[in-house]
Amino acid sequence: MKANFRQVYVFNLDVTAQRRDAVIPTLETLIAVLERRRAAGQATLAIDNGDVHLTLAPIFLDQARQFASLLIRHSDRYAADAVYSDIVGDTFTSHPKGAREGGETGIHVFLSTAPEQGFPGRYTCIIEKVPGLTVALVRRFLNRVIHDEYSADPDAFSYPHPGGQRTRAGAPAMVQCLPRCDFEGRPSEQLARDVQQGKLTGIVLKRAVAHTPVGGVPYLTKKEATLALEIDQGNLGANIWGDVRRALAAEAGDYPTAQVSIRLPQAKRSVSVNVDSANGAPLTELYVKSFDVPHINPPMAQSARDVVRQFADRVERLLIDERNI
Repeated sequence: MKANFRQVYVFNLDVTAQRRDAVIPTLETLIAVLERRRAAGQATLAIDNGDVHLTLAPIFLDQARQFASLLIRHSDRYAADAVYSDIVGDTFTSHPKGAREGGETGIHVFLSTAPEQGFPGRYTCIIEKVPGLTVALVRRFLNRVIHDEYSADPDAFSYPHPGGQRTRAGAPAMVQCLPRCDFEGRPSEQLARDVQQGKLTGIVLKRAVAHTPVGGVPYLTKKEATLALEIDQGNLGANIWGDVRRALAAEAGDYPTAQVSIRLPQAKRSVSVNVDSANGAPLTELYVKSFDVPHINPPMAQSARDVVRQFADRVERLLIDERNI
């Protein structure tokens, strides 16, 4: 990473629950849970046999402008020691880690606490791009802390029974739900341009299937069912990506994801992007809407104890511009 430059990606964050009749808590409620557990030293996650730890820095919440800024710190005991050198002056300095220390990186997460217009459980989210720290890891960390709160407090995320049931004392019976955060990349305009101006070379619809043995061989099991689409290159429409999205949405009930392959315009290479069939949203960073944040001053280290304000101030303005509330 460069000290004075970062790249950020734009996502939809959906707060959901497994119970269909659940009263979903607001994102601001979940942020309050995260901050309370952080203050109690309980917003942590240990992975890889305890050699990698994630923890949460103090959360910055702006209730007036309806956003929150998070910094998730990631410490990895497997990380190589830091080395600095002056090639011209022929100096070489290594900074060995201590026995309990890990190489630390941090990833900023910026959240709108106001839901998107027309989507009550959906919020705009911007995540810093950090090598080795993925949106999947951010999701895993946040959902772990939320799950820990759910397990520790029987009253957490509770609401009156939707059927109106009452206790023997006549009070409303309470039901507890387990909320979770899911992230979905917002498509960049480049995806539609590359499909339109390049060459659409393949579309494969996919769905997971039950892991059952094949031919009686226990170590060979079914994993995925696919449906390959044929493309008539001589009869493409005027809005190719719009046509593709409509076709994928029609099959989304049976095939929730799809792989779209494109020969890039003015290039000899091809790329494949996995998308949500229902709405065409990218499922990986490729073709997720992104912004550059250059000329950060003072420069940033790989991590920090708190949200880095000279960086956060600029991304928070992007967040406000990107949301539709």
